[in-house]
Amino acid sequence: MQWWRRRKLLQAIRKGNFYMVEDLLRKGMNPNIEDSDRLPALILAVAKGRTDMVLAMADKGAAVGARDSNDGTALMYGALYGYVDMVIGLADRGADINAMDKDSGTPLMFAASGGHAEVVSDLLDRGADANAKDTTGETALSLAEAGEHAEVVEILRG
Repeated sequence: MQWWRRRKLLQAIRKGNFYMVEDLLRKGMNPNIEDSDRLPALILAVAKGRTDMVLAMADKGAAVGARDSNDGTALMYGALYGYVDMVIGLADRGADINAMDKDSGTPLMFAASGGHAEVVSDLLDRGADANAKDTTGETALSLAEAGEHAEVVEILRG
C-alpha cells in the first residue's frame, strides 16, 4: 500500500494540493521520496511555488539538502524563482546557503541572475559567499550585471 501513498503524495504535489500533502505527511508518508526521474519531492514542491507545502514537508523531515541530477537543491530553485519566504524558510531549517551545483552555481548566483533583490539581500544577510565563482568564472555580481539587474548589482557592490 505504500506505493499507492507515494504516488498520491507526488500527485498532490504536482496538483498543488496542500491539504492532501499535509494529510499524507500527517499519516506518516515519507517526504523524502523521488519521482520516476529521481527528482526529490521537495524540489517538485518548490517548482510549484508552494511555500506552505515546501515548509510543511521540511518540518516533517524532508531533507532540505536533497539534490536533483544536476546537484541542484530546493534552496537553489527557490532562489532562482525569487520565492523569498521559501528561501528564508529553507535557510532557517538548515539548507546550505552556499551549496554548489555541478557547475558550482550557488543560490546567491541563481537569485542574482534572476534579478531577485530581496532574495539576494536575505542570502547575504545569512552569510552567502558573494565571491564564489562558478565553473565559467562568473560571480553573483557578474551574473546580475549581465542581466542588467541594477538593484541587485547595487546590493552586491554594497
